[in-house]
Amino acid sequence: MRFASDRLWMTVLLLIVGCTAPEASKPDSGNLVASSADTPLASNLSQNLPERKTETIFVEGEPQEMTLKLYQEDQIPVVTYYPENLSVNSACSHEGCGVFFELLEAQVHVFVPPADTTFEELEMGVTGDRGLLASNGWQQREFNNSPSYSWETKNIQFYDSEKNLLGSVHLGESEGQVFRVTVVFPGDMGDGFAPRADMILKNLQVGSMN
Repeated sequence: MRFASDRLWMTVLLLIVGCTAPEASKPDSGNLVASSADTPLASNLSQNLPERKTETIFVEGEPQEMTLKLYQEDQIPVVTYYPENLSVNSACSHEGCGVFFELLEAQVHVFVPPADTTFEELEMGVTGDRGLLASNGWQQREFNNSPSYSWETKNIQFYDSEKNLLGSVHLGESEGQVFRVTVVFPGDMGDGFAPRADMILKNLQVGSMN
């Protein structure tokens, strides 16, 4: 099972919202708060995009037309399109902003840390002793520096054999703002979820947290 462009093995139960710290499977109202609606959309993000568009994806090897919805909020520096059958949650805290696209137990998590976060800090938040992989007990499968997306710098694939999870973490940068995207799903959802997740990553734009 591979993602488009030959790459994404994925899945998860828990995602880290901070760079190196606490775990969370979804935004927790106890420590995440909605950003101020007065925060403008980052200037480098596309404006006046259509609310919906149709693209062809391959699900289990068969072409399928899919309607994609626009995700764009003034207070979140993330713009993308996502399949309309996915649910969406977003929230911000002092650790950054996160957007969750979910289908049953499968999930795409876009996390944008504070603007002064370096790429090295972002990477350590995934591969370090207290990082995303170690905190969730995920085993690293492959480390890939060859990007599949225009914004991507590194790709780390992982698995959890006990929980039958597959996943990948994509580290990216856009005009100096670093960010990561974690894609996770149960092994038996790969053929159906991977092409849907690929649409989110292909259309992704991330602005600055300034």
